[in-house]
Amino acid sequence: MPTKRITITGTVTRSDVREQVINCFISEIANSGKHVYNAEIGLSAHNITLHRPTRVGGFDYTVRVLNLNFAQGKFKPDGKKQNKRTNPTFKDLFDDLEIKKSEDPVKYNILYQLIVDVCDCKILDVNSVSAPIFSSGIPSNLMLGLFKWLLICEDLRYWLKKGRYFTIRGIPKP
Repeated sequence: MPTKRITITGTVTRSDVREQVINCFISEIANSGKHVYNAEIGLSAHNITLHRPTRVGGFDYTVRVLNLNFAQGKFKPDGKKQNKRTNPTFKDLFDDLEIKKSEDPVKYNILYQLIVDVCDCKILDVNSVSAPIFSSGIPSNLMLGLFKWLLICEDLRYWLKKGRYFTIRGIPKP
C-alpha cells in the first residue's frame, strides 16, 4: 500500500484545515483499498501516519506511530495485558500529561500552552516548535503532533459540532 504525504500549509483556521485534509482524501480512488498518509515526519525520531478507511467510514482516519506501543504496561478490565497498540487515544495522551505535570510543573505549563496553541490552530508546524523535554513518556514534539492530527480527526468526525473543544477539556490544567 503506497504512502502519500499530507500537509497543512499557510495561516489557517479550523475550517481551512478541514478543507485541506478533505481535499487530500477526495483524490483517493473509490474502492482502491487502504490509504496511508505520512502526516508528520521525524518528530523526536518518530513518524505519525494516518490510515484510511476506518470502520466508521467517511473522512475518518486512524492516527498511528508505528514504532511505539501505547498499550505498554496497560491492562484490560479482566486483568490481562493489552495487546500492542500503535494508535494512541486521548486517554493515553492525558495520562502521559499527568505524569509530565508531576515531574516538572514549570515545564508542563509551557507544554500546556503549546498544546492550547495547537488546538487553536496557531501552531501547525510542530517540528519547528521548541518544546520542553521530560525524562519519561511521549516526547513533547510528538505529543503536539498527535494532538494536532487527533483533533483534526475530531473536527472531521463531528463536523457540525464543536469537535476538538469537547476533547480538549480533558487536558490536565497546569
